[in-house]
Amino acid sequence: MEQRVTATASGLLGSVLVLSLTGCMGPGVDPQAAGGAGAEPRSGPAQGPGAADPTLVDPVAGAEAAPQSPEVTPDPQAAARQMAEMIGLLKEAEGAPLIAAYAESNGVDGAAEILVRLDPELRSKLIRELQKSHPDDVAEYMEALATAAAEAALSAEQLREEANRVIDDWHTAAARGDRDGYLGSMAPDARFLGTDSTERWDLEQFTSYVNEHFEPGSGWTFLPAERVLQLSASGNSAWFDERLASESYGELRGTGVLERVGGAWKVAHYSMTFTVPNDVAADVVDAVSRSSQ
Repeated sequence: MEQRVTATASGLLGSVLVLSLTGCMGPGVDPQAAGGAGAEPRSGPAQGPGAADPTLVDPVAGAEAAPQSPEVTPDPQAAARQMAEMIGLLKEAEGAPLIAAYAESNGVDGAAEILVRLDPELRSKLIRELQKSHPDDVAEYMEALATAAAEAALSAEQLREEANRVIDDWHTAAARGDRDGYLGSMAPDARFLGTDSTERWDLEQFTSYVNEHFEPGSGWTFLPAERVLQLSASGNSAWFDERLASESYGELRGTGVLERVGGAWKVAHYSMTFTVPNDVAADVVDAVSRSSQ
């Protein structure tokens, strides 16, 4: 494991420079146009009358000119998130040189955007390493880090609000029997666990279940009464637990995971369970045992 991580560290230095110069591809960029590995060719719309020919011809020389590729839009915030995720896998002695290299290309403010996304313990260790290797720059790092921390706190609060809104809208879509709104809020590889032991579905299986039970204006209603949601350091994932109220089943508990897909929160995992008071747990277990015989 240590050998693999160390090898990764040596390879990441090049990635630092690539990310720092180009950022990350923003949403809407065609991976094939951007030269992404393994990108499949995309078939364009049918060429009707008056449609533009994708093959451009030079009217003077008569030679065909290659179509222009869409411009890649750098996304510094996404670059900082990716760097934070990579550095989070390394030891401080390996991560500090990457932070320093990123700062050389993006300034100390850019490096602070990475530091603020890291686990506090690792961040402290990295700053101590930077004190050894770049003692003259540490004060500037700390000032930039304080600014980035204030901005990240606002950003984290916005992400948390968006995540809570997505969960609320997801439950509302279920109550309305809105298939598209409900399933469209889930990640492509999402899983849903129901209260019955047999209800363990991937998205394809769950889609079939939803199609059987949803009608316009009628689905199932579980009202969230209390929720605790936490964000990952990168801001790309979140996990939560919530109390649910149901007219049919009383109080239940829901636990779930969200992930950012294409810049939007999606439900990647959800599990719904009955809450059982401890003083009747033995009776419930006995009842469940008898029902399965």
